[in-house]
Amino acid sequence: MIKLRPINESDEIFLWDMLFEITYSLEVNRKPSKQIFLKRQDIYKYVKGFGLESSDIGFVAESDEGRSIGAAWYRLYKADNKGFGYIDDNTPEISIAVSEEYRNKGVGKELLEALLENAKKKGISALSLNVDSRNTAAVHLFEAQGFKAVSNEENTQVMKLSL
Repeated sequence: MIKLRPINESDEIFLWDMLFEITYSLEVNRKPSKQIFLKRQDIYKYVKGFGLESSDIGFVAESDEGRSIGAAWYRLYKADNKGFGYIDDNTPEISIAVSEEYRNKGVGKELLEALLENAKKKGISALSLNVDSRNTAAVHLFEAQGFKAVSNEENTQVMKLSL
């Protein structure tokens, strides 16, 4: 049994860990150190200052023991500071990751469903994301929720869900 709670300021380090998981989950032998990862300007926008904007929404999944095991969040990016799953200035982009030992146990689905429910309540018309197309479990999860691929490049695809 897992519990979901809103992301708070004390979760920043965990969000960085989850972003590292998202980025390198399929690169077992090619992961850089976290210090090098944290210097990447193209990923900095995904966590830095999360929660300062009213459009920043997210949840952390906790195990029965209260350990953080996954997170999902969305942020709104603008054309001059695009995320990897950028569609337009009005479509928030989702980031979602689950700790390796808790994958394929429904945690990602619960996190994603919480985000979708929240977005609908807030009147958001669409959400986007970027996924490594080799991550078939993630692609299947997103497709099952109604996301459709809107672009494909090498091993990644941008997906969109109209709400």
